[in-house]
Amino acid sequence: MKFAETGILDGIDLDAYAGDVRAAALREAQRLAPTQSTELDEAEFVTYGHIVIDEAQDLSPMELRVLKRRDLTGSMTIVGDMGQATTASSSASWNAVLEVLEPRRTPTRVDLTVSYRTPEEVLDFAAPTLFAAAPEIEAPRPVRRAGHAPTIDQVSASEFAATLVEITRREVDAVSPGRVAVIVAGERVEEIVAILRSKGLDAIDPRDQESRGLGADLVVLAAEGANGLEFDAVVVVEPCQIASRGAKGCPSVTPRGLRTLYVAMTRPTRRLAIVASEALPDTLG
Repeated sequence: MKFAETGILDGIDLDAYAGDVRAAALREAQRLAPTQSTELDEAEFVTYGHIVIDEAQDLSPMELRVLKRRDLTGSMTIVGDMGQATTASSSASWNAVLEVLEPRRTPTRVDLTVSYRTPEEVLDFAAPTLFAAAPEIEAPRPVRRAGHAPTIDQVSASEFAATLVEITRREVDAVSPGRVAVIVAGERVEEIVAILRSKGLDAIDPRDQESRGLGADLVVLAAEGANGLEFDAVVVVEPCQIASRGAKGCPSVTPRGLRTLYVAMTRPTRRLAIVASEALPDTLG
């Protein structure tokens, strides 16, 4: 049931009033609505004076519309990075986001160009991948160096497991007592956990409810779920599979896949390693 059906706001044209008056009227309607009907669904009237959205680049138009319905005054803070838009329904640009939200006032855009998390060595290494995925986006400017250049170990299929264990153990020792993430194509998480655990490394899938989750010292993550996370060191496994959205042999690298790879490679605060038995994307070759 909507407010109009309760009679609370009958005859009132809220659009004729300023935002603060409209907000006050809606808050009062929210307060009175439950007394008018016990069947009123809470979802019909819960709104917010200000909404903060993080990782907004991955929201679909439908998800943005849901947030718009919760918007009481037209006041939002929207944060995101279009270079890290990795979901199938991601918005193509900030203009596309604004077209859905239809802001009542002219929005203010602030571009943040500095990276405090990712060191210069990693950003320089990942920059060609970002450019290939989204040439219109400028890579952020780092404020520090870590003193360690990213490494690439490309080996045969028969050497893959042993090399992965060796490199992962090296990264764990290098950042101890810090945290390490091994980032892979989504369908290989269980396989990689099993390989590492078989050689004595305490790797976990953070989705396991019985585990320490993302607080563990060594986790194995699907690249599609790495947005917003950070670790002392990261090992990216088979980057071409990530850039091809899980396909083996690097048959069809896509802009979305390259953005996912860019996200995976920019999660470390100190060290990055690449391990592959297949071809590498051109951006890493």
